[in-house]
Amino acid sequence: MVHSMNIHIRFFAGLREQLKSSGFTIQLPPDSSVVDAITQIKEICPEFAFYESQCQTAVNQKFVNNNTTLCDNDEIAFIPPVSGGSNQQIRIASIIDRAPNVNHLIEAVQAPHRGALVTFIGVVRNHNEGHCVERMKYEAYPEMANSMLISLCEDIEQSFEHIRLAVQHRIGAVSIGDPVVAIASGAPHRKEAFLACQQLIDRLKKTLPIWKKEFSNNNEEWLGFTP
Repeated sequence: MVHSMNIHIRFFAGLREQLKSSGFTIQLPPDSSVVDAITQIKEICPEFAFYESQCQTAVNQKFVNNNTTLCDNDEIAFIPPVSGGSNQQIRIASIIDRAPNVNHLIEAVQAPHRGALVTFIGVVRNHNEGHCVERMKYEAYPEMANSMLISLCEDIEQSFEHIRLAVQHRIGAVSIGDPVVAIASGAPHRKEAFLACQQLIDRLKKTLPIWKKEFSNNNEEWLGFTP
């Protein structure tokens, strides 16, 4: 009776360089799926969460979906965008459950032809509309929010020449001063870099399915929602 399966993980090209690993072997219970493997990969290599959405998944050299059941000694390869595609940089535009990584965002937008790099970090402040704030909680519809973040970035990028955007938005419990959202914008010139960054933060705050629960003075409230 098989008590665990060996699953061999492989990374390539830019993904391999970002993760500083070409792969490793993990152990999973029988009948585990690709989703289970991804969960364990994130525990071993948390940075993978920043790049997962831009990779295709192949099991034993065939593309699969994440619900695919695995067998002992299967090989899972995570395929970043290929050189013949329209997107040669790994896209970072995602909902995460930890603090945004500004260095990863900058890496995702910088290029030799981009002379301006602008970053924005939104943190939790200690007041709102005249009262003190003790802490916040963010909740999202992550599948929809991830898709919308990618679409927002692509839409804004089409309005400027040679621009690139990257963004991460945190969910979960956060304290005063904690970073919640971070954006990096890369462009040939500073004006376009600033404008694109501002457009992205303004649009995601208006449209993204993310909700804030505010805790203050022994009170708690979902902002914008009145029962």
